[in-house]
Amino acid sequence: MNLSRAALLRILPFVAFMGLLALRGMAPADSSWGFDTRWLYAANLVVVGGMLLAWWREYGELARQNAPTLIESAAAIAVGLGVFVAWIHLDAPWMQIGQPTAGFVPVGPQGELLWPLIVVRWLGAALLVPV
Repeated sequence: MNLSRAALLRILPFVAFMGLLALRGMAPADSSWGFDTRWLYAANLVVVGGMLLAWWREYGELARQNAPTLIESAAAIAVGLGVFVAWIHLDAPWMQIGQPTAGFVPVGPQGELLWPLIVVRWLGAALLVPV
């Protein structure tokens, strides 16, 4: 299969994102790898974010001339708010598979919040996931 440069520049960041997501899923919570594996999300931010930043000019669909109109922006905000409300409220027992678990716990050994970890997670969610 012969893929164009445009296709590769869209596929490679996605493959990196999914690969690092799989690695985070396999990572033990006990630091047996020699580091706090919650920081693998930072690798995601650096690797995928770096790829997107390096190839930014190649993504014509993100160019300014493709900015949404006011009506499109309002519709996007309305849909986003609707999804947010659904996400928060769709937690009836019949909708759950297994027991809910906390996948991301940004607290230290004494229960203090780890703000650098929270900021990295927030940046990844705000900057990478939408793209």
